[in-house]
Amino acid sequence: MSIFLIGLGGFGKWVVTAFKNRLLERYGKVENIPSEFRYIAFDLVATETPNPQFHRFGFGRCVIDTLDYTSYSKDFHLFSGDYKHEMEKIRNDSPDKNPFISKFVSKEDAELYITDILRRNIAAGERRLTSRTVFFLDSEKIYNKLNSFLRDECLCFIVSSIAGGTGCGSLLDFLILLQRVARERRFGKVYRIPILFLPHGFKKAKAGEDLNFLEANCYAFFREFQRIDLKETQINISYSHSLSNVKKSAQEVLVDLPFIIDGDKIGGKKGENIPFYEGAVQSIVDFIESFWYTEEYETNVTAQGTRLPSTYENIIQQYMANNRNLAKENPQDALIYHTFGTFKWIFDSELLKREFAQQIAIDILNQYLEPPDINPQEVAQGFLKERATDFANKIVYELVNKGIGQMRGFATETNLESILKPKTPYEIREEGELVQREFPTFPQFLFDTAIRLTGNVANAYGQLKTYEERVMGDPNRSYTLADLIAGRQANTYHAVLNFYKEYYVREFKKLLQEELLKILHRNKNEPNYGKSSLKNALVFLQELKRYYDRFLGNEKEKIESEFEKAKGNASFGSNYGDEVSRFVTQHQRERYSFIILGDLRKQLREKYKLWNIQKRRSLLWDAIKEIAEENLKDVEFLISQIQIWIGTFEAGKDWIEKNALPDIRLVRNEKRNVHCHQYLTAPGDKWEYEMYEIIRGRRELGKEEKATNPVFAKLPQPPWKDMVKCFSWSFNLRAGENEPLPDPRRPESGLLCLVNKESEVKMPDWPFKDEFSKEDRESILSWNNQLTEYYITFGSLREIDKISVMDIFFWQGKTPREIKDDIIKNTSLMLDYDDSIHRDIENRFEKGGSGLLRRREKKMVLRGFLESDLSIKEYNQYIEDVINDLKVLNYLIIPGERNELLVSHFGHFLTATAMPNITKTKQRYLDIMNGYLKSKVLTPHVFHAEKVAFYYESKIAEKYKTPHQFSSGRRDLSEGIPVCKSLWTNKNRVL
Repeated sequence: MSIFLIGLGGFGKWVVTAFKNRLLERYGKVENIPSEFRYIAFDLVATETPNPQFHRFGFGRCVIDTLDYTSYSKDFHLFSGDYKHEMEKIRNDSPDKNPFISKFVSKEDAELYITDILRRNIAAGERRLTSRTVFFLDSEKIYNKLNSFLRDECLCFIVSSIAGGTGCGSLLDFLILLQRVARERRFGKVYRIPILFLPHGFKKAKAGEDLNFLEANCYAFFREFQRIDLKETQINISYSHSLSNVKKSAQEVLVDLPFIIDGDKIGGKKGENIPFYEGAVQSIVDFIESFWYTEEYETNVTAQGTRLPSTYENIIQQYMANNRNLAKENPQDALIYHTFGTFKWIFDSELLKREFAQQIAIDILNQYLEPPDINPQEVAQGFLKERATDFANKIVYELVNKGIGQMRGFATETNLESILKPKTPYEIREEGELVQREFPTFPQFLFDTAIRLTGNVANAYGQLKTYEERVMGDPNRSYTLADLIAGRQANTYHAVLNFYKEYYVREFKKLLQEELLKILHRNKNEPNYGKSSLKNALVFLQELKRYYDRFLGNEKEKIESEFEKAKGNASFGSNYGDEVSRFVTQHQRERYSFIILGDLRKQLREKYKLWNIQKRRSLLWDAIKEIAEENLKDVEFLISQIQIWIGTFEAGKDWIEKNALPDIRLVRNEKRNVHCHQYLTAPGDKWEYEMYEIIRGRRELGKEEKATNPVFAKLPQPPWKDMVKCFSWSFNLRAGENEPLPDPRRPESGLLCLVNKESEVKMPDWPFKDEFSKEDRESILSWNNQLTEYYITFGSLREIDKISVMDIFFWQGKTPREIKDDIIKNTSLMLDYDDSIHRDIENRFEKGGSGLLRRREKKMVLRGFLESDLSIKEYNQYIEDVINDLKVLNYLIIPGERNELLVSHFGHFLTATAMPNITKTKQRYLDIMNGYLKSKVLTPHVFHAEKVAFYYESKIAEKYKTPHQFSSGRRDLSEGIPVCKSLWTNKNRVL
């Protein structure tokens, strides 16, 4: 059986909205809802006050569900048709007035109606006449909608209030059209089940307003309903030219199983103190849901290949048989109604899982944001001494720590060259194997042997310069890795120097990244993985920065000062560049010295050699400064990256605490306002607090606790390392020279937070803080939602579903007797009827020998009770207590959902005279109708045909001195007048 829910009018929209919300909670998206469920609301207006909407949690956020009121909506159909204009045409007796509407709207009523509707500026305005008029104007579209929605093997629920205008005026016509659709399509099992809400349910909503019209509407509806619904009643209605001759034959009933509720008893509380949308609406949805689960369960347990009648099919057949028999004997009691009470105990595991997942997300972010637990100076020193490059070790670390004495020896060209060349061979991977290659050496400047100076001093200077430039080489050329692999010797000084600059910058960057990942991934497989890692990484980098700042600050000045002192040494002389320049200028045309015998070119060579050493030493020092500056840039860049991630995690934690977590709690608290449900735990109560402490691992469970408490035994306890191992860190580096960056949104070499890339849940990297916007936090919302899904699915939180309602009862110390008493209290029938009247009627039937009315014919469905669950075995006895105390003849236990215990209880075979909330409305009806007969006051809540029927009945009642009662008889609605076959001679039986 499928479920088709139709909501009429404002109250119907509330129920359809709640039903849609329930389906979305189960299935997530509209497109995921199975085709077995269909729903649609009809009304004259699209909105209500308050708006029919419900909170739920979906797609990582708080969602407010409502109906789709657009023109192409599958949720809602807005009645169309200019009914005011139609009323004017009837009032003016216009020749183009609608012939089908003018049969039930009189000229006088049209006049009064227009005056009233224009004055009050309302739509239906609790006037039944309005909605039926618009129904006729829109009947073809409504017929097409019903035709597209209806399926065979269908439980068709029609929910409406029988108090106001839309539902009260058009429900009978909806039922007639549904019957026509089912007949035309030859559907064999379409069960029409109206659920009718009486005026008493609106006491709170209508506080201070006159309910007389509502009650008169109610009584008038049931008079018409009784006459139409009975078998042996022939109905012929034409709604339009294309929907002419819509018949209800004498062999058919209009409904299969009608239910009445008045909102006076909801979940053991007085309904008049509860808004209908927090009580009756939810209870109706639960009741409809119980039909579905009962039908589904009984179908699943049916023998192979056979289709036995379901419990509800048997009830429907029994109802129709009794109604047919009763109509023949006591027509005034012929319409048999049913009522129900529902109550649900809920352990909201779905939202609880999400709330716990959000708390775990906060805990994880806190794990990364705690104060550092390392000595940053020791870690930085250890890195510089043991893992960093020779450059960082010998130059930065030692110079900063050893001071000025070391700097004096450092200031020589030979020492700079020897320090700059690494001491260990360079490892290169060739064809999958590591091979060691010696580093290139600086070329020697053989001024004495490589060239023979000729010509004068100027020529010699040019020869020396040419030779030097050739050995020095291109300042922009570097010795390459390919040269090193091929074993080629370096042929220029600049090439080797540039190679070392690139090598030390590259190697330091690589080692620094490795060290940073080592800190970030510290204790990767341990419970405290991630603890303080971001702060640890930050203080480590900041300490490195202090080393480089000192080296490039005060230490650099001291070293340069030592360089200046060295220029004045006797062995070095002053600035040899100036000396060479003066010497060439003074002796440029000479070859020999006549004052001192000797070759001037040789003197020039010696000076030039010293100048060359001086230049090389300056180049070496400049290179060391460049390397240190580049290394410092890498350190500062990574500091900025770590600071971004700290800011990101802080922003994410703040967002979860201020938005995501409150959203979940908002939904949970909103749901707790529903008075026909009882939520067994609340956000942050002692039960949930203890639950989270156990799951988080802050409280260890003892063997005795696990053995004696079924809740503890079922709670998931994933190791903390499994909860945080979805985090890993990496750098945004290319796999090859022309390969793309792993994350093009991030800077090259930037730090990436990889989130569970190997898991089935594919989550994006956490966005940088500057990618958030104040208006739209979709990026962090998406990430957080997927992270919580990871925890729920792969972090064992889904195991919370193993905890049943009965487990919580046990944990909270509820005894089976207390639970049984709660069921009795909270599932009382949602109709206030006089039990003594019921007994009188029962006695009258028993004396007459009919035996048709059985007061104890009730049914109870318990969905969510798990007989096979060992943890609740001791609770099984309470079911018998419930059955015995309520004297339920027919009951059904359905395993259903573990986290819900829904008790759906209804009694049936209640006649109209047994329901004071209907019969009490009779006086309002009589007052208004008698006023109409005497003074022609406005009564637009009653159709013209009903007024004619009342007129004849009042004449009959006056003749036989009997009160007005529900009456049976045949009626042709298309003509709007009663057709009386005969008059009963019994004074208690009137037409």
